[in-house]
Amino acid sequence: MRCKFKEFDDGEFNAVTLNAKTIKEEKEKARNKELWNLKNAGVYRAWNIIRDELLSQGVDEETAEKISRGDGTNIAIINSGIDYNHEDITERFTDNKGYNFVDNNNFPLDHRGHGTNIAGIVAGELTGVANRTTLYALKIGMYNDFSSARLQRAIKWCIDKKDIDLINLSLSEVLYNGELKKLCMNVHNRGSLIVASAGNRGSGASFPARFEEVVSVAAIDEQNYHCEFSTVWPTTDISAPGDIVFTIGQKTGNEGYESAYEKTKGTSVAVPLITGTFALAIAYLKHKEIKYTPKELKQLLKESAQPISETDKDIDYAKQLITGYGFDLINPSITPQEFLRWAYGAGIVRADNFIKEVKKFYS
Repeated sequence: MRCKFKEFDDGEFNAVTLNAKTIKEEKEKARNKELWNLKNAGVYRAWNIIRDELLSQGVDEETAEKISRGDGTNIAIINSGIDYNHEDITERFTDNKGYNFVDNNNFPLDHRGHGTNIAGIVAGELTGVANRTTLYALKIGMYNDFSSARLQRAIKWCIDKKDIDLINLSLSEVLYNGELKKLCMNVHNRGSLIVASAGNRGSGASFPARFEEVVSVAAIDEQNYHCEFSTVWPTTDISAPGDIVFTIGQKTGNEGYESAYEKTKGTSVAVPLITGTFALAIAYLKHKEIKYTPKELKQLLKESAQPISETDKDIDYAKQLITGYGFDLINPSITPQEFLRWAYGAGIVRADNFIKEVKKFYS
């Protein structure tokens, strides 16, 4: 199936709704642990590594399975809300669904679909990395009308709640904001991680991904190539699958929308895979009652990444991208090797390697 995407002014994309045949095929892949984004990133292997160790230590099978999928972690998704009525995500919520900063109420239901797409990759029953985590939806707009003021209020909500382990920011701003920087530092210093989009603008700094306290995520396709829409900048930390990814879609409010699943792309789509990967490690560490810091986990994620290939073919590809992105004009001295690091960060996420490194580091 060839997917066509409509681009927003800010560089994000509409998801593509799928026909019944495609949904059935993708669900079958999910049940067989064959979704390309989770498979390529080593997520299925990561589940097995955690579960098998816990089983070997006498943990019962049900508990081991839950911990290997992120049980005991709390994730806030700041976006357009989430369709928490969707059957593949509803069990990830408690009575406290989060907060709606648009209408100032306790019902952060998604009426755009973008936040629901993201939630499906974080924690969807079939499509998610950490499908035993607890989610909180923080609605700050319909996606293309997000405001910095509402974003800051949402981050403050996470700080005040005190038990949020991870904040997923599948969004970006182009302007530096000092107050946003302070909030990100506050979250970091309190022991929580923020994961954000590198952006879909080609080049230039995106915020808050630009901040040292935040994990900045770029997007790759199924062949591990850098996606042409994904921003290239030296502050990129890691790359993750973000091109034509199968996930859940908004169901509530769409009449006749009996089975809401979609395919979508963007750095927004890459971010939740990293968020979910962190959740697996945090669930494991919490079970072991091991203390950790965001700085440690971020460094371990980067060190465990699949290295960037620098074959002649890759160097030629980088040279083409340098010209295509206009970096030959912006920074004439940039080398292909340097450009690849700006594009990919430390490399391509491998959740299985990350869990191995976490176990080794904290043993």
